[in-house]
Amino acid sequence: PMLRLAGLWQEFQQASIAVKRLGDVMDAPAEPYAIQPARASDIAGQVEIDELGFRYGPDQPWLFRNLSLAFEPGQVTALTGPSGTGKSTLAKLLLGYYPPLEGMIRIDGRDIGHLSANELRQYFGMVPQETVLFSGSVYANLIAANPLAGFDDVVFGLHVCRGNPRTVDPGTGKIVAQWHREGFYDGIAEPLFGGLKHHRLLLEYDSERAGSFAPLRYVKKDKIAVLGLVTSKSSEIENPDDLARRIDEAARYLPLEQLALSPQCGFGGLSTPFPQDAQWKKFETMLAVANRVWG
Repeated sequence: PMLRLAGLWQEFQQASIAVKRLGDVMDAPAEPYAIQPARASDIAGQVEIDELGFRYGPDQPWLFRNLSLAFEPGQVTALTGPSGTGKSTLAKLLLGYYPPLEGMIRIDGRDIGHLSANELRQYFGMVPQETVLFSGSVYANLIAANPLAGFDDVVFGLHVCRGNPRTVDPGTGKIVAQWHREGFYDGIAEPLFGGLKHHRLLLEYDSERAGSFAPLRYVKKDKIAVLGLVTSKSSEIENPDDLARRIDEAARYLPLEQLALSPQCGFGGLSTPFPQDAQWKKFETMLAVANRVWG
């Protein structure tokens, strides 16, 4: 009985904390929300931080004071530093979760303080440290930033994966690759490429085992085939001329406007990922090739 009583007391404490936290959420002022969010047609994506100052409370130390930064469109900027230096807080300030106490943040010259929450967050895509799926359907989560979006406004893609290290070999105890069947895309292309309702087909074409681009002729006119020509299994940087040549080969079977370029798979799926600088170099190579091919 004493052990049960101790367990109950812990549960009561947890419930008390949860109720207090729920009260904080209920008492928080509502964010400004636009029924029909407006977005400027001439979006460049320039972000300016001017003399920013922020701290979490009057008795807390300043995280930022007189911080000025500028993020230019089309550039990749990385903010690095030890835990607690304000990297996540800066992202939350950009998204409007907290208002600056000093200075201002501008997007394309507009003070974000003059934008409603859903107008501001249309400018950003954010991947938090902890991925969270809210309650409801996947579709409901996808339109969380724009509740007025219809089902046709959501873009769906399918990655046709050619095998991942996700299965434990009972003989050795090691994680080994798993796949449904071997071979080129040819045997499944007509029913798969022609029958799926997804808007994007992400295909792995980083090795000879994928076969030729001929199966792309089965992709419907309203779909886009994303060619995974850049391997995530090796740190060796692809030759831009070779990538452009392979895209030209694929364009013999599918118009160039229905093609796109990507890595073959995510770098995070590797059991021993290669250095991040090599990963970024691959993205820079893809961006250069994309500008060269599609302009």
